[in-house]
Amino acid sequence: MLNADAKDIIFTSGGTESNNLALKGLAYFYKNKKNKICLDSIESLIMKNDYVNDVTLYYTFDSKLNIEINEKIPLLEVQSNQKYYLDESGKSFPILKNNPFKLPVVKGEINKDNFLDIIKFYQTISKSDFLKNELIEIFYNPNDYKIRLKSYDFIVEWGQNKSFNRKLKKLLVFCNYLNNDKKQSVYRNVNLKFKNQVVTTS
Repeated sequence: MLNADAKDIIFTSGGTESNNLALKGLAYFYKNKKNKICLDSIESLIMKNDYVNDVTLYYTFDSKLNIEINEKIPLLEVQSNQKYYLDESGKSFPILKNNPFKLPVVKGEINKDNFLDIIKFYQTISKSDFLKNELIEIFYNPNDYKIRLKSYDFIVEWGQNKSFNRKLKKLLVFCNYLNNDKKQSVYRNVNLKFKNQVVTTS
């Protein structure tokens, strides 16, 4: 059906690996034809792939063409009018069909103008191992954040991306209190915006 020899058929784990393999095949085909291949053109072609972060092409001293590809690493999954990943530089790219990543989900008033702000907030709260392990959702409104944790039923009203240590300390104390009292289902919201107190609603 494929009109090909079995040795010419290679199965890969996904589209990115297939692309890389095809590009390496192209490089091998042209390895002795340097004048017929333009590295800049190949680089531009590779960079059109939504999942490629950067690429480096170079010839070794023995005339072999090396291709080094760094893929984008998703940090967050946005679920707004569209679904897509955000990487550490605040760039968006499409969600993979099989979506193998278990990432915190971002919802709210999201557009490309606030991508970087959202990433900075995520990087800030990820300084805490507790929050990094617990975070499952971020709710974003301009200059205001709420988060949801996997082990607790309430929503945390974080507010602006400021006073991280103070807010974290209050949250840890409150969660420890709930763990000992086992009353967490009573609370719907935990507000950390106030300086010297935790305000809850049930």
